[in-house]
Parts: sequence; C-alpha cells; structure tokens
Amino acid sequence: MGARCRLALDFADALEGEEEDVATQHQKSHQEAKAEDELRARNARALELVREWLADESGYDEKVFPVLKAELEADRLSYRRRFKE
Repeated sequence: MGARCRLALDFADALEGEEEDVATQHQKSHQEAKAEDELRARNARALELVREWLADESGYDEKVFPVLKAELEADRLSYRRRFKE
C-alpha cells in the first residue's frame, strides 16, 4: 500500500472516530452547535472524497507520482532527501 493510501486511511479513521457525549452537546450554545454541525458536514464531505480517492483504480497516481517525486527531489533546498528510496 502506498503512502497516499496509508495517509488517506488514517484520515478516514480519524474522521469516523468523531463521537461526542450527548450530555455535553446539550450544554453548548446554539452558535457552537451550528458551527459543530457545519464542521461535521465538511468532515463527512472530506471522508466521502477520501473514500472516492481510495476506490480510484485508474492508475493515474501510479503514473504521475514518480514524476512529481523526481521534481520535488530536484528542487529541494536541503541536502536531506524528501522521500526514502
């Protein structure tokens, strides 16, 4: 599994792990609750996008990543490599 997939899976796990105690939710102001609802909706859309990326089997990332990686390595300002070989 590539680095992109591991990162995407970690992100998806983090978004799915959001749960909150019902008692504390009632103590929040209406404005805080609205902001939290908006954040949850944005997180749900992000999770949907990550799942779509994980399901993509077009091969695009396998073709493009080596080129991108080479360009990033060529333009680095430090002596340290950005990617492990």
